[in-house]
Amino acid sequence: MRVNVSTFFSNIYCGTGKMTKMAGKKTENHSRYLAKVAILVAIGATLHSLETFLPPPALPGAKLGLANLATILALSGINYQAGLTVAALRVFLGSLLSGTIFGYTFYLSLAGACTSALVMGFLLLFLLQHKSRAMFFLLGVSGAASHNLGQLAVAYLLVGKAVLVYLPYLLLFALFTGLFTGGLAGALQQRLEKIL
Repeated sequence: MRVNVSTFFSNIYCGTGKMTKMAGKKTENHSRYLAKVAILVAIGATLHSLETFLPPPALPGAKLGLANLATILALSGINYQAGLTVAALRVFLGSLLSGTIFGYTFYLSLAGACTSALVMGFLLLFLLQHKSRAMFFLLGVSGAASHNLGQLAVAYLLVGKAVLVYLPYLLLFALFTGLFTGGLAGALQQRLEKIL
């Protein structure tokens, strides 16, 4: 039995699990999927590297989380696999652009981004039936909070218990940044659906 590798990976990445009758249609869908993911990775990596140049807040480890916009848009507009892909690749490329690749902050960012994508993707399973602007606010807050928790888990392993002092402050900060990021993602989602 011969297995078509490109069909196998196309079905995994596109998240459809259905085979189309025409190869041209499948290639077009796969190309469209890859283009959407690439655009969102580029947006996320750019925002990630730009955030490193913003003046840091008084709270260590706190950021606006603008790069999380790309992950929210991938999860809500494409699928779960795209969200995880965008989250991981935006950290790699953003860290490469800002010169922090494989440094301490890289591992914190990667842990936060992947945790955030997993939590938002799981939450989205329940929220898709009620797709509204409020859904994006909830995604933004849960993504920001889980991002901080993922970062603190890695910091705890590397540094020790002392970092847990920041937990309540980071969660409070996540509430405001998550509302901002989620609202922005909700506004952008409708415009991106028309363009892409």
